[in-house]
Amino acid sequence: MEKFFKIEKCNILRDNKIVINDISINLDKSICILGESGSYKTYFLNEIYRNHNIFKSNGKIAFYFHYMLKKDIFIKYKAEMNEDLFELYKYLIINNKNLENKFALIRVLMINPDYFLCDDLYRVLDFEELKMVVDYINKKNIKMLYLTSDIESTVLFEYLIVLKNNKIAIEGKTLLVLKEEKIMKLLGFNLPFYVNMSIQLGYYGIINEIYNNEHDLVEALWQLK
Repeated sequence: MEKFFKIEKCNILRDNKIVINDISINLDKSICILGESGSYKTYFLNEIYRNHNIFKSNGKIAFYFHYMLKKDIFIKYKAEMNEDLFELYKYLIINNKNLENKFALIRVLMINPDYFLCDDLYRVLDFEELKMVVDYINKKNIKMLYLTSDIESTVLFEYLIVLKNNKIAIEGKTLLVLKEEKIMKLLGFNLPFYVNMSIQLGYYGIINEIYNNEHDLVEALWQLK
């Protein structure tokens, strides 16, 4: 049977008040949910974690929260990791910041989930570290639901949902959503400099991807020669 994870027309309540209205998610691809601080993203993920009636799924689900620290956070059994996960582990510990959270993240991924739901990894990882995690997840065909207030990290995901005023304001393929500059600004999100520059160059047919940093954008432009 094909694996699935779905949330259908769900209202998320807090103190009998709707804080996220009529949200539907079909996690057949990795999805990023972008919302300002205070838009109840973490609360939404907590509700999914606590109340399994919110979703329907027949797959193995793993959760990670940026504050998720367990007693057993240290990696004692490297043999339990597959080769790719061990390479990711070695890469993440090169930078010794937030090691406890990184160990906790690796421990979660060791269960080899079908679906990985997580909250604001940018608080724990820098952009390149997050990219490595997303690359690993894509390679293992894990579907990821990533909730964040960091617009820069949205470019790592195929599909983007933007929350505003307790509901979905816009959603679609990430590239197409980010190209809606006027709408994004009205929603309170300013595009990062290199993302915006990539979009502007895309209007002239020079490049067709969005880049988040100077190095990748310059390299793409050099390859055009």
